[in-house]
Amino acid sequence: MTDNTNPPITDETENSTEGSSAKLQQDLQDMTEIAKRALADLQNYKRKADEERSMLMSLGEINVIKELLTVIDSFKRAFNYIPEDIANHDWVNGVTQIEKQLISIAKNVGLEEIPGVGSPLDPNVHDVLAQIPGEKDTILEEVEKGYTFKGKVIRASKVVTGNGQ
Repeated sequence: MTDNTNPPITDETENSTEGSSAKLQQDLQDMTEIAKRALADLQNYKRKADEERSMLMSLGEINVIKELLTVIDSFKRAFNYIPEDIANHDWVNGVTQIEKQLISIAKNVGLEEIPGVGSPLDPNVHDVLAQIPGEKDTILEEVEKGYTFKGKVIRASKVVTGNGQ
């Protein structure tokens, strides 16, 4: 038959128990530090993924808005050539309302016109195509309307400014 009694506790056994307790305590601290770092890495990954997703969505929005700008420009050009005899026709008024609705929707999602004729030149948002006699650095003519989207220039205004003569 085997003896089921535990060996007597000696100083050597106590030191061994304290040593393994200290080792277990150190292992626990190491594992806790690893878990904290893994959690921080996960949080950083989630933040970065959210930022990238937001940036991609914004780029997608900008691309759609840029495409819509060509439609808005086409409407404006077409309205410049409406024959006078049909200018007040219901059909023309309906198309004008469609253009206004399109512009309103674009503005609601963040599109803004860059100030044009009469405003001071801002090289950050205006491309000067020519200078003619007139008040220096004042926009005298706007060749193509410029726009910002959520505070970023997506198309600079093409303008003619005064040269100060």
